[in-house]
Amino acid sequence: MHLNADIRGVILKKISNTEYVLDIAKNSVIHESIGLIFPATDSCSIQLTIKIGENALASVIEKFDADTDRNIDYKLTVQADKNSQLKVITLQNLTPKSTFNESRSTDVKAGGRVHFLNFQLGAKSAKGVIYQKASGTSGDLNVDLLCRAKGDQNYDFDVTNSYDAKNGQGKIFVKGIALGQSRLKMNGAIKITRKGGGTDTYLKQDSLLLSDQARVSATPGLNINTNDVKASHGASITNLSDELLFYLNSRGINKNEARKMMMTGFAAEQIDKISDMPEVKNYILTNL
Repeated sequence: MHLNADIRGVILKKISNTEYVLDIAKNSVIHESIGLIFPATDSCSIQLTIKIGENALASVIEKFDADTDRNIDYKLTVQADKNSQLKVITLQNLTPKSTFNESRSTDVKAGGRVHFLNFQLGAKSAKGVIYQKASGTSGDLNVDLLCRAKGDQNYDFDVTNSYDAKNGQGKIFVKGIALGQSRLKMNGAIKITRKGGGTDTYLKQDSLLLSDQARVSATPGLNINTNDVKASHGASITNLSDELLFYLNSRGINKNEARKMMMTGFAAEQIDKISDMPEVKNYILTNL
């Protein structure tokens, strides 16, 4: 693994052939995105720890795509110090015979903020566990997960935000698009311990079914162990109905174009969160 460019205040350390540490120095404000280049091997297992120092601000882009079949196991650990802000954008668009397994965990100190923007578009099967923990007061945990499954793709993701200190905040937005004979499982959970009073958080799970043979499962969970908190969840399932297809066809829009329009509109909320990264936004729209 290596960086796409040398950036002041950022050091990537190689611990072993499979283990790396990315250090972002205290008080560093990194305006350009930190791009991670992963080894182009058929199979790889990678462990990365990101340590972002107090008052630092940075964005990291992880891109998993290749022209050949690959089997990837990826483990990311984030240690976010006081008042730091970290955004991690993940683009997974591996070949239809590839597999992708990921595990992500964070520990966010007082006033810190971590935001995962995870876009899953490729691989025959993709599994992931995202677990964020606010161990300091006013920790801000955010996850945007967008999965687009088609053909016989199988996706299985679990997302949890856990608050173990006062006045936490943040949201989980999970969206799944299912076409063909694909399978999507997207579980979301919010946990608030007895120390988490004053926390304000939300979980939203939305699904777009564009095939009668596709299946989507979205299970929410709230585990609240204290009073004086705001924690809620919502869910929705949208289908491409015959009525809508007839309406669009009457205006010269065929079925494939209608699907594309619905997918783009459905994903717009999450894609707009990277509007300051036009190349990344165009990549997602092109491969959606």
